[in-house]
Amino acid sequence: KKEDNNMVSFESVLTSVWSSNTDGWKDLQNTMTLFADGSSTPPSAERKVLIPNYLDTWQRVIGLLFMVTAYFLACGSILGLLKFRNQGFVQRSQPAFMALLCVGSIMTSTTIFTLSWDEGAGWSDSQLDMACGMTPWFFFFG
Repeated sequence: KKEDNNMVSFESVLTSVWSSNTDGWKDLQNTMTLFADGSSTPPSAERKVLIPNYLDTWQRVIGLLFMVTAYFLACGSILGLLKFRNQGFVQRSQPAFMALLCVGSIMTSTTIFTLSWDEGAGWSDSQLDMACGMTPWFFFFG
């Protein structure tokens, strides 16, 4: 490690070479690997204990209530379109497009369901992978 003009630079030194004939790494003679602390002993691997940050049950319930509310509002709008389909104001407002908007809001709201689960809820990794993979599809198609 050299320090010139407040700049830090490093020199690389070839200490080992890979050889498939000798089953792996072969150390070169008169060379030694130096680590950041200046010794040739590799540092111990630090283990960081991650604290899981799972959703609480009340958070999941509130999210699912929002989703169900969006479902009811969208389905109520579709039922209103069907009930008043012969009225002039509905016919002039492009009911097929309005129904498509309602279906899109249902699909977009479904992303709340796919994002409401984690390992703390008892779902397996494959179930969580599937839900995570479906989230952008529901969101963007909605």
